Amino acid sequence: MIVAGRFKEHEGSHGGIFWDDRDPDYAGKEGVVCGYIFRKVCPCNVDLKHLKVEGNGDVFHLIDNGVQIGTAIVSYFHERYADVYIETLEPFQRRGCATKLLGWVSDWLTDNGYIHEGGCAVDNRASLGLHLKLGFEVDGHIRWSENSSA
Repeated sequence: MIVAGRFKEHEGSHGGIFWDDRDPDYAGKEGVVCGYIFRKVCPCNVDLKHLKVEGNGDVFHLIDNGVQIGTAIVSYFHERYADVYIETLEPFQRRGCATKLLGWVSDWLTDNGYIHEGGCAVDNRASLGLHLKLGFEVDGHIRWSENSSA
């Protein structure tokens, strides 16, 4: 239900409603699947090799020989939940940097008592693949309906 809250801000511009299909208040309600909800089920255990991670709290940077090549921004929810936004600078994309950074930050969150639950739109194949590669499972879906009656 954490991830669904992030989709709620789009209801005004898209019409209708968004909800987490794990929410018992919406049990049986039909709607179009528009997003995946991921839950971390095992440690990522990534090997950073020569890369370093700097920062803590809500912003982490992936560093390669003194050059920042990626950023992770953590959003914290309900004291124990967190989601991570990852961005890799274009010259460093498609080299596994996002995998290393998300895996490292996810393990850091777990080690610090947080439950890592995240989401992405169904058309974001890169994010889906990234989460599955790191051992996340699809735990639910964000659904949308023009009909706002539950």
